[in-house]
Amino acid sequence: MKSWLKFFFLGFFSDKLAKEAPSRSYLNLVLSGVLAAILIFCGYIASVFIPFRANYRGAEQLKTVIANVFTESSHDRISLEIRQGKLSAGRGQTGSDKVLDTRTDDGAAEAYSTGGYTVVVDTRPAEGVYDDFTAYCQTASGKEISYEEYLKLNDDEKTLYTFKIRYSGNERVLNGEWIARCEEYLDGRTDEETVKSYAEVKKLTGGEYKNAVYELYVKSYYPDLSQYETSGKAPMVRNAYYHNYTDGNKFLFLFDDAVVCSFVKDNGLTVTFYGFYNDIEDGIVQPTADALEDFIVKCYNGSAAITVYSALINVMLYLPFVVVVVILLAFITLCVRKLLKVDGARFGGCVKTIGVFLVYAALLAALIALCCGFFAEKSTLLAACIISFFLILAVRAAIMLIIEKVRAVRQPENKNDTVCG
Repeated sequence: MKSWLKFFFLGFFSDKLAKEAPSRSYLNLVLSGVLAAILIFCGYIASVFIPFRANYRGAEQLKTVIANVFTESSHDRISLEIRQGKLSAGRGQTGSDKVLDTRTDDGAAEAYSTGGYTVVVDTRPAEGVYDDFTAYCQTASGKEISYEEYLKLNDDEKTLYTFKIRYSGNERVLNGEWIARCEEYLDGRTDEETVKSYAEVKKLTGGEYKNAVYELYVKSYYPDLSQYETSGKAPMVRNAYYHNYTDGNKFLFLFDDAVVCSFVKDNGLTVTFYGFYNDIEDGIVQPTADALEDFIVKCYNGSAAITVYSALINVMLYLPFVVVVVILLAFITLCVRKLLKVDGARFGGCVKTIGVFLVYAALLAALIALCCGFFAEKSTLLAACIISFFLILAVRAAIMLIIEKVRAVRQPENKNDTVCG
């Protein structure tokens, strides 16, 4: 066991130990591969979460904006409170409402924002707050017509247009006139799907009925809206902010169930993230810089489940490439050994030898990715980890080959010693 432990954990640092690989089981290669995958995965996750607080502290403009909006030093601060995983906000006292939009309120922009940041605090529930959107169709040259005009065109003319919607950012109030319009349209539909869905909607009452009949009307009357609304339902005010206000990389949106933010560090690094309140205890968020920093960091950490799930999928997608690279490096090692006339080269042995280097290559790559998290964008971190892993493997294999060639030249009598036999 002691011999195996030395081989497995110290083989990366010792050619002598690495030479044992060809005579050992392929299970060592499998174990190394599993541990390498785990280290790459953990390194990527660490690179995403550990640098965040430091990145936040390095964004002076964002901290100034947050101080202007939420701290006790603000002359008209907005207070925040968590209640069962939901955020409520208000000026002077908490309450669920749209309380701030620096894009539409010039006075608020002057009082709260700085450095070009857009700030929105809208803690109304997303469901049921519909956007008063405009539907239109546009040609490739930019000509626009209303959706109603589009419906009057013949089939050939329709092919020239692409359906689009324009969010207003204002709430569409479902008054009696709107509900009557929806009912009139749905009463005239004859397709089985709509008729069946409408029959189910009629079983509802009150606000549930209004929302359901409006959503069914939008689904039936307009083309597919999934490119605007992931749920496929009617356009929401919540998504108006995404479509209208994210044209830059400086924004902060606080909703009842999530925070969406993009900020720029003083060194120019852009950090964009979603955060959630599920791990934050109920209570008022204290209006101090330190408490608000903790609040933002906890929100960011609240996205861990989604981030880990996404990272797991991405790492799994990369694994086949890792296998291919290991095989490719083994093949290159085999060819180079032949060219250098270092005897005893066999492909299986070369694969096992490369396998000895996997664990520490993954560990070093994970540390590199963690360091990159402080100065590189999140979208590049996994690629940095994988590329570093491949380069470290290649460099380590090259060092071994160079040392073997030097030894073969100096000690020709030992030229038949095997490394990958």
